[in-house]
Amino acid sequence: MKSEKLDMVSRMGESKISWREKSIDLETLLRLRTPPVAVKLLEDENFPPGTIRPSQMGIEITICQAITAARHMFQTIGMSADDNACPPSMFPFGWAEIEDSNALIEFFKKAGHGASDDAIVEIISKLPTLEPGKYPALLIAPLRRCTFQPDVIMIFGNAAQVGRLIFARTYLGGGALKAEMISRAASCAEGIIRPFKSRDCAVTIPGGGDRVFASIDDDELIFSFHVEWLDRIIEGLKNAGRGIGLRYPMPRFMMYKPVFPQEFQKLRSKMKIIKRK
Repeated sequence: MKSEKLDMVSRMGESKISWREKSIDLETLLRLRTPPVAVKLLEDENFPPGTIRPSQMGIEITICQAITAARHMFQTIGMSADDNACPPSMFPFGWAEIEDSNALIEFFKKAGHGASDDAIVEIISKLPTLEPGKYPALLIAPLRRCTFQPDVIMIFGNAAQVGRLIFARTYLGGGALKAEMISRAASCAEGIIRPFKSRDCAVTIPGGGDRVFASIDDDELIFSFHVEWLDRIIEGLKNAGRGIGLRYPMPRFMMYKPVFPQEFQKLRSKMKIIKRK
C-alpha cells in the first residue's frame, strides 16, 4: 500500500514537470523558433494564480494576440468574452449569440470574404464551433511553463517542420491526416476548436487577422493537436524516417557533380591545373 502511494506521489511530481520536458523535446527535435503553446478550454472563468487577464488591464485583445503573447513573451493569458476584442471569434467559441442571422453574412460580404451570400453561408458552415456557453474561457500558455492539463497543443513552424510533424503523426498509425481549411478564424477556430472536437491533429494556414494583429510571420504554418497525441507525436519525431536519416533540419545531399552553364565549361577548358611540386 505504501509503495502504491509513493508511486502515485512520484507520478504527480512527474506530471508537474512533464510539460516542460515534452516542450523541450518538441523544440529540440524541430528546432522551433518559439515554444509550443498549450490551450485549455475552461467550463468556468476560474483562472489559476498568475494568469494575465487583458480586461483587468483595461484592454481587450484578440485570441491570436494571446497565442502570440504565450509564444513570444512566455505569458499565461486568460481569455473570455470580457477580454476578447475580435467579434467574429465570439461566435465559434460560443461566447455570444448573433441576434440577426443576416448580420454575420453582411459582415463577411462587406469584408470581401465571399462573392455571394451562398458562398458566405458555405464558408460560415465550415467554421468549427463550440456549444454556446459551454466553454466560457480559454487558458493559453507556453507549454514549457504550463501548470495545467491542456486540451490542445499548437506548434508554429515552417513547411518543412510541419511536414515532419505530419510524418510523425502517421508513424504509429491513424491513417492520412485530413486538412480542412477556410483560413478564417484560422489560429483560433481552426487551430484550437477543430483538433479539440476531432481529438486529432490539424494543419492551419494563418489568416489575415493572425498576420495583422498577431504578427505571425509569412512563412509560419500551424500544426495543432489534441493533447492525447503528444507522446505519439514525440515518438514519431524521434523515429519516423530514422533508417534513412530523416530529421529536421532535413539533411542535404551534396555528393554529386553539378552541371554548369556552357560558359563555365568553356572557362574550365582554358584552365591548366597547377600541379603540386
